[in-house]
Amino acid sequence: MLFNQQALLFKGFLNKSSFSNDISQKLKYKVGFVVTPWVFTAVPWYSVVLAVMSKRRGAEPVIIFDNLGFEKNDDEQIPIIEEILDEVSHYIKVIKLNECTTSNILLEKNELEEINRLSHLNTVWKLRTDDYGNEGKELEEYCRGKLIKNAIYIKSFFKNSLLDRIVVPGGIYSMSGLYRFYGKKCGIRVTTFDSGPNTVISGFEDVAAYQMDTKEVVNNIEFLFSDEEILEIKECAKKELKLRQAGKGLVNYQSIDFDLAQMNVKFDVLFPLNIVWDAAALGKHRFFKDSHSWIEETLEFILKQTNATVAVRQHPAESMFKEKYNVIESLSSKYCENNRVVIYSYDKCINTYELLGSTKIVLPHTSTVGIEASILLKKVIIESDCYYSEANFVEKANTKDEYFNLIMQALQKDADNKEESEALLYYYFSQVCGFLRTNFTPQPDDFLVWVKKDFDELLFNEEISILIESFLGEKSLTLLNALKKIRKESQN
Repeated sequence: MLFNQQALLFKGFLNKSSFSNDISQKLKYKVGFVVTPWVFTAVPWYSVVLAVMSKRRGAEPVIIFDNLGFEKNDDEQIPIIEEILDEVSHYIKVIKLNECTTSNILLEKNELEEINRLSHLNTVWKLRTDDYGNEGKELEEYCRGKLIKNAIYIKSFFKNSLLDRIVVPGGIYSMSGLYRFYGKKCGIRVTTFDSGPNTVISGFEDVAAYQMDTKEVVNNIEFLFSDEEILEIKECAKKELKLRQAGKGLVNYQSIDFDLAQMNVKFDVLFPLNIVWDAAALGKHRFFKDSHSWIEETLEFILKQTNATVAVRQHPAESMFKEKYNVIESLSSKYCENNRVVIYSYDKCINTYELLGSTKIVLPHTSTVGIEASILLKKVIIESDCYYSEANFVEKANTKDEYFNLIMQALQKDADNKEESEALLYYYFSQVCGFLRTNFTPQPDDFLVWVKKDFDELLFNEEISILIESFLGEKSLTLLNALKKIRKESQN
């Protein structure tokens, strides 16, 4: 659907909506909602609705209209968004970023370093690879120029902001990473949201896709849930893993059911790869420049320093995108005659859980397979800063040399992991509760559903209510979703 057609539908939706406060007592927090072009999707309309819902819930929302532009075609979307916001501004304050005073605003060294980092991540996202040539370098320089130009306005906004918290889409793409950066610098909480079909995720103070709220819930579990509830949580996690192995879980990417998979090979080491450009993996390496470097350097170490056999499994969900991840091609070409290495591309008819069962050590980046491996009592060694990297069930290296040494040590002895209990908690809160199941998302098909509904029907929906509560209150969406699920279980 064309963006202007979306706008017409959304305008009709707003005209049927009430902006009146449903709560007599106002909330004490001032909340900002960033509205910005987002590759012609319904994300800006979604942010506007979140602001209106927050007002109805008693908050004092402010819309921050990021009209500076990032993509070359943002100029097509900005006037259309502005026309809608001109109407909304009668009820909710709208701040236009290009009107922020930028005199005497200079960028410091650490700000330029963050801009360089975000420029690289935006380039990876757009090109769908982290191993890019001159085309990528030109794009990275373009992103850097845009981020530097716009950072001055965003810094000025934060310097003069009286907001308590801000809600931003994504957390990496376009300018959203700068909001996170300056929010942290200025002591303003920046909550992010992201989505898939019929699914919303949120990051209380981090990138939504990073799922860092899982760690916070697990670390405080004894204060949040009873012993009986914790036992139930672990049982639910076991059930979900069994369902996924059978291809019937909440998420299923496997091309063949676990029971039908018949592999007669065993491996010492398994690399379960992420989708390199997916937000869940962007910017999480600590000792390697990118995923390409991580895989190649680690593989070379294993092959030269040990006798171990290795399986590399491309994320099966890449079949949905049909992208050519060139590291898989280069690895396949490089090791095609090496009988110690097998590369499984996304289109190979295998089940990742079958691979998991036939391996000794698992080396994930940020993949959920790292948690699943621990539940299945496999040794997991990690170098990234993913949400489970500090957990007891993984070995986290502090340097690249230590990472390689941990792999070497694990190969020389019994590598079974004994920390199943905590892994079950991480699995439940990240995989069962980390995703809110609702068709109220900015995804194209979902937008066409909810934009035709009555506003109050959405506002008082149970799932949408806890989403709004996570933006306005002191509990993450992961925790609120877990509390809702546990209460329902206890009532049954």
